[in-house]
Amino acid sequence: LRAQASATEKMSSCFSVKNSGKLSSCPAGSVVTGSACGYTCGSWDIWGKTMCHGQCSPVDWTTACCCHLT
Repeated sequence: LRAQASATEKMSSCFSVKNSGKLSSCPAGSVVTGSACGYTCGSWDIWGKTMCHGQCSPVDWTTACCCHLT
């Protein structure tokens, strides 16, 4: 899964947000473009446009790859 910008939106200024547990969110004004999670979990999904969810159990950390839209 990878978020797509619309024809009128342009992605810029990308960064990562790492949190402990199964969820990691991008701040207001940015969208998720990808994710990674701990304990070699390769299964994750995007909730809405701003939150990553690690689907394995247990997951000790989740990182959201975020980009601001312009």
